Amino acid sequence: MVVTGQGLARADGVNLARRIASLEPVTGIRPSVEWRRRRDLDALVAAGVATGGDVARRMFEELRLACRKERRSLARKAAHQALFGILRELSAERPVVHLTTNVDGIGSAIASGEMGAWWPVLHEAARLGDVRLGLLKILEGGTGFAHLPLHGEAALVVSAQGVLRTFYGAPSSLCDDGPWFSSLEIGIGGGVETIEERLELGRYGYHLLRALLAGEPAGARVSELAPADLLVVGYAAGGRPSREGLPFERIVHGLFEDASARRQRLDAILLESAENASSHRWFESLGFRVSTHRLGELPRRLREVLAA
Repeated sequence: MVVTGQGLARADGVNLARRIASLEPVTGIRPSVEWRRRRDLDALVAAGVATGGDVARRMFEELRLACRKERRSLARKAAHQALFGILRELSAERPVVHLTTNVDGIGSAIASGEMGAWWPVLHEAARLGDVRLGLLKILEGGTGFAHLPLHGEAALVVSAQGVLRTFYGAPSSLCDDGPWFSSLEIGIGGGVETIEERLELGRYGYHLLRALLAGEPAGARVSELAPADLLVVGYAAGGRPSREGLPFERIVHGLFEDASARRQRLDAILLESAENASSHRWFESLGFRVSTHRLGELPRRLREVLAA
């Protein structure tokens, strides 16, 4: 199992938080965000949704435009290409599940669009049940590559009937099978701490994370599996006391607080920076082997860690 965060996007030069923070409507709400979180995309989106009106509308418009632009330059996404290329190779021998908290859609475009990972919503409308069924078939079969965005995406919309669809326009402009809603507005717009209560996709993704790491059945048709190895790339876990309340931290801390009970390999790769020092310590305290990289070095570091 692989979990990626904003560090993967930033390794390829994508910083959505910086882009939307500079917008005039968003600059007005920044004082209402804790100063340490004013570069945190989750916090900015939640503040924009809470404000509503033109601020929220402009924020989501700009996010979709920025993400659509990044999808047009996928050839320059070296860190993404390296990671998903390696995962595709590994998936020929074992099941590989990639979960991401990134909302830019780059992971979906490369993992599913180029590397064949199971995430049908990139190409067509699908229900979560369809996504779940295909993923369970991979786990049953013993090989294959699956991808799931835990927090939704800028271009991912959800209908009132629970249908998922990738669409870069405003959800309100969709007429068929509506009404449609932004997955970000439903999910991180209400706070990541409680995202599992509002976003069905997030609830399923975090259930999957917990089950596979614990070696428990991920579904009624899948027998118990060996506890999955875990690689975390670019996710600054435990960076602040408040982060202990986030789903990833809750699950991982609960499973691995007793390091002697660890039954699998745990790795984390973080950008070498002072702001990641506390995350480095957090991962190490739970028994992870932590590696660091400088800008431009992530593809090489990924190969070194996954080859070990």
